[in-house]
Amino acid sequence: MIHENKDAPMNEPGRWDFFISYRRPNVRGLGDAVKLHSTLTSLGKTVWMAESMVLVDAAATTEGVQNSGCVLAVASFDDREDGEEHCPFRLRELRIAREAGKFIQPVVRVEEAHCMEHFLGGVPRDLQFLEAVEWVDMNLWDVRSRSARVNQIIQATSNPNKPATQSIRDLQAANNFEGLVKLLCSRNVTGRTGSVEVLGSLAKTKF
Repeated sequence: MIHENKDAPMNEPGRWDFFISYRRPNVRGLGDAVKLHSTLTSLGKTVWMAESMVLVDAAATTEGVQNSGCVLAVASFDDREDGEEHCPFRLRELRIAREAGKFIQPVVRVEEAHCMEHFLGGVPRDLQFLEAVEWVDMNLWDVRSRSARVNQIIQATSNPNKPATQSIRDLQAANNFEGLVKLLCSRNVTGRTGSVEVLGSLAKTKF
């Protein structure tokens, strides 16, 4: 479908509370995204998800990310049926989100939380800041549990002053010693690699 009215949003309503970024084309990634979409909309939130949009080309996706309050990055650890380590659609969406200063909230199935380091190991260098973000593990199959976790995400991202996702390199480039210390001391650093990188950045920071 061609978008003819340049003054109107490519998809309605034009602004959304959440943008769901997931692996596609992939049945499991879609299933996880649908469950999140269902729970969020039942709680009165507007959600951009590819399958629920009229237009899903690059321009429409860019609009969706830029006009959403928060990007939910759904990680799925499957058999990589499409032959790609990381979905190019999801990588593009995450890069747009970072450039637009959006907060990115990674979500993973509770039974696959132990696979996060494997997932992060293949993430391109410019997106490795995701290692320093607190991931939300969720029981997507249990409606009550899923609703509780989604409510936690809504509460955590409802602050209008919620900062955009920052990378370790962003903090180091800004000589933000305090930010690096807080990151190291928080439970947001997942795995040995993240801790080592933060410590290395602290050593290089001028203060």
